[in-house]
Order: sequence, then structure tokens, then C-alpha cells
Amino acid sequence: MRVIDTKFSLLSFWQQLVFTEAALLAHPDTVALAAPFTTLLESFPALQGADLATRRALLQAQAHATIGDQNLDDGLRKLHSDTLSEVTQDREHGIFKALFSSDIGATVRFALARQLTVAQQLVSNLSLSIIPPALTPHITKLEQLIAAGQAVLLQRKTAAFGRTEANLGTLAWKEDVNAVRLTAYGALLGIAAKTRRPKTWAESFFMSSSNATDAIELEVDTPATPPAPLVPTPPET
Repeated sequence: MRVIDTKFSLLSFWQQLVFTEAALLAHPDTVALAAPFTTLLESFPALQGADLATRRALLQAQAHATIGDQNLDDGLRKLHSDTLSEVTQDREHGIFKALFSSDIGATVRFALARQLTVAQQLVSNLSLSIIPPALTPHITKLEQLIAAGQAVLLQRKTAAFGRTEANLGTLAWKEDVNAVRLTAYGALLGIAAKTRRPKTWAESFFMSSSNATDAIELEVDTPATPPAPLVPTPPET
């Protein structure tokens, strides 16, 4: 009863701390037990701030990766379209086969990290002597998209590391809360025994589900899922 599952949210832990601190301060026999609860509550705003900041950074990185992937796809589709125009839609032409081995759908089906490798290979192939000057401007465009994509991947890696650090800090804080609650409960049972109060007196200093102001919520990091395209892209001919 005194140990809260660490899967419960930060706000759930804060709620329990606030209740017990207030209860301890309200009784003359227990005021001295409130100090550790007050200390943990004072550290909560910074902890919550870090939690929200790292959540936001990770979501932003995921959003940037989604758009970066779409931008790269657009660049590859434009190259594919221009290449087909250059060879008058002949997919067996040497120029087309030097750049693409299949339809555009197979080229852009990958996530960003793999898509960057595909784009880098295309940039390399665009330097082949067989490639006409009309297609070479795509080299600069793709290099810009590749650089942007690589920056996004680094941002996502940094954000994920920051989120992991924040989670570890949150877990340590929650474990401290449980330790303080157990210590206080033991002290309250001792006071109850000395003053001939029932065990329920000690339990009354901890919030039960019947007097909780908010439902206990579980805290799980869920990566954002990129949205599906609203309109399917028609195949190129």
C-alpha cells in the first residue's frame, strides 16, 4: 500500500506527496515527519520541467524526421519523373537503369535512415558520364536534402538520449518517494503503538483511492507514429 508502482505518472506521485505532507503537518505528533516530503515536493517542478522538455524534444525530432523523409521522397520522385521525361518514358534505357532499378514506389518505401543511403547512391550515379546535363542539377538538390536528413537523424538521436536521461531521473525520484513513504509509515505505526491508536490512524496519512482527486494514470513513452498520407500517390507512367 505504501509503495507506488513506478509505472504511475509523475503527477500521481506528486498527488500522493501533497496529501501526506499536508496530513503530517496538520497533526502535532507528526509535524517532524513532513520534512522529507516537503523536500521531494520542492524538487518536483524541475523534474516535471525536464520531463516535459524531453518529451517535447523527442516529439519534435520525430516530426522533423517524418517531414524530412517526405521531403527526400519528393526529391527522389522529381528525379524519377525528370529521368523518365529525358528518356521518353523508356524504362529500359541505359540512363534510366543507371539510376533506378524499378518503379518509384520501391525507391521511396524506406524510412529516413535507409532512404538517405538510397539518395547517396543516386547522387553518386548522377556523376556517371552517361547522365545528361539536364539531370545533374538534381545532385545539388539531393545533397541538400541528404544533409537536412542527416541533421534530423542526429537531432532524433540526441532527443532520445535526453529522454532516457530524464526517465532515469524520474525513476530515481519515484524510488525516493517510495522510500520516504515507507519510512514515514513505520514512524507512524510507532507513534500509533505508543499512543494506543489503531493501525488505521497511521494509514489515514496516505491518500487512498476513495479520496484521490484524479484517477491514477500510467506513464508510458509512446513514440509518435507518422500519419498515413491522406491521398495515395498515383503511379507514374
